[in-house]
Amino acid sequence: MLKLIFALMMFSLTSAAGQDHFLHVDFSPLINADHSLSNGELGMGQAWTDINGDGYLDLYLTNQNGANHILLNDQSGGFVIDSQYVAGELPNSHDFGVAVTDYNNDGFQDLFISSFGPNKLLKNIGGQSFEEVSTALGLTDSSYSIASSWADINNDGWLDVYVVNYSVENDLNEADQLLLNNQGMGFIDVTADLSPAINLVKHGLAVQFIDFDADGDMDLYVVNDKQEGNTLWRNDGPAVNGCGTYVCMVDVSNATQTFRPVDGMGIAIADYDLDGDFDFYFSSIAEQVLLQSQFSQGNPWYTDQSNAVGLNFDATGWATLFMDVDNDRYPDAYLATANVTPSKRDRLYISNQMGQFNDATVFSGIEDLYMTVGAAKGDYDNDGKVDLVVGNWGTNYMLYRNINPSNHNWVKFNLTGGGDINSLAIGSRISVITSSQHTLIDQVVSGGSHGAGNSLLPHFGLGAATIDRVEVIWPNGIRSQLWAPAVNTTHILAYPGELVFATGFD
Repeated sequence: MLKLIFALMMFSLTSAAGQDHFLHVDFSPLINADHSLSNGELGMGQAWTDINGDGYLDLYLTNQNGANHILLNDQSGGFVIDSQYVAGELPNSHDFGVAVTDYNNDGFQDLFISSFGPNKLLKNIGGQSFEEVSTALGLTDSSYSIASSWADINNDGWLDVYVVNYSVENDLNEADQLLLNNQGMGFIDVTADLSPAINLVKHGLAVQFIDFDADGDMDLYVVNDKQEGNTLWRNDGPAVNGCGTYVCMVDVSNATQTFRPVDGMGIAIADYDLDGDFDFYFSSIAEQVLLQSQFSQGNPWYTDQSNAVGLNFDATGWATLFMDVDNDRYPDAYLATANVTPSKRDRLYISNQMGQFNDATVFSGIEDLYMTVGAAKGDYDNDGKVDLVVGNWGTNYMLYRNINPSNHNWVKFNLTGGGDINSLAIGSRISVITSSQHTLIDQVVSGGSHGAGNSLLPHFGLGAATIDRVEVIWPNGIRSQLWAPAVNTTHILAYPGELVFATGFD
């Protein structure tokens, strides 16, 4: 087994003393992915995924202009290139987004690659290799696919997928696709259950499944380019009374005030204000948008708080992320920008814990001047702090290790399904009730940001608090509780909620 091992070097982009949040980790000798084609299609794919099941996050990075890159975590802060995964490199495929799934519920994380041409599904063979199985499973769409998101929309225990296509001519032949998983043996095209069809042929660039109304099934938000308006599909369950043939998905974009025309490219979803519902943060050209959910206040709509919270910014925005950089309980925000002007470089915003954000970009460590398009979050060194990988179009990928000096508490959860719950427990909703009586929520999701696979492990900063209890609502509605779990620990929870193993790191 041939391996190439490289010890990562870390260096400061400004002065080390001035960097309060991230440190650039140079892994460029391992990869060569400028991601640019002569015809200029923008879009990138980066995913944190545990390929071999060792509890450490690996990386999959797409490349339009050559082979994709698979980097295995060596558990000591570096990465390894291993030839046994060569079948997943796809050197002749022009690839964009990548999302993590387990389509056959075998417990190993598979990868779905959105491409300019046929999409690819990489089946993980026991954590030891990959096999490309898209054709065998009937995944034959050859549109300009940008990204995907996976969830069990009909609660049958199998992960389904929505593929967002950039329909250049608003052509029905290039429409987005909604595919139901046929128990790991193939997929059923149920796109016709989404009506009106005009919503499916926009210039889509980002997508995320999320249960925005907390009714127990996964809804869908699609972010579109060219001021065509975003689409929020509410999942109303099985087809009924003429709504759908397989599932009833209702367009509630106007009713919820989430239609919001933008030149949209990225999506991040979190409860930034800790009021118990999920808010939407997405990018555009010359403006960035935060839609604050009013569901916890009893109103079934969203309000635009972009300026009020300090997240609006005049730049060409791409990937967006919510993540608790300093583990103080409150999600912070990251914006990737495709701007080389210093004043419009990538942004880092830190929550002021009062519903607003302070621009902390200067000396943050993420001040690169490249055309940043993609980004994904994950704690790759298992130190309890969320790290970043970002994709710079025409240049390469960059890795940023979180070195925030705070010593706040944190907790992570690794959920595994069983029975009628998909193996990755995607769709599970977690509530952490802290000793300071704050309630923190998150949901296990696949996809998001821009063409990204964020870590599937929900991460909660706790500040100085400990935990009173944790509640997990599994996709089938069963609730499990964990009382006073340890902090600064990753808890592995298996359905229906037995604490299997907890591992702590310094």
